[in-house]
Amino acid sequence: MSLHEIGEGRDTGDGLVRRWFAAPHLDIYVWQDAAGRVRRFQLCYELGVECALDWSETEGFTHHAVDGGESDPARNRSPLLVPDGAANRAAIAALVFGVRAELPSALYDFISARIDELPH
Repeated sequence: MSLHEIGEGRDTGDGLVRRWFAAPHLDIYVWQDAAGRVRRFQLCYELGVECALDWSETEGFTHHAVDGGESDPARNRSPLLVPDGAANRAAIAALVFGVRAELPSALYDFISARIDELPH
């Protein structure tokens, strides 16, 4: 899987910088503070259904499915995140492991350690 960073980190206005890494079927968003500490990340992935796994230091984990909005382009509904229960830890870990060579090692280590904390 080929992962690459999209643009440069973007200041989010709250003292954090958001970075975006993209690969087929996987997007990784990381929010870091000025010292480079990860404060939040979101993994958007597709394993038959589009999903998003969020982690933040204050909220822990949430897992969502992506409701793609209306299929009729004239209606133009935006996609929404809807609660989706438990995340498939093994499948998510495999996706992230597959891009480990292209992700900065400190980010890979951090994200991988958090994924290990997901319930089996």
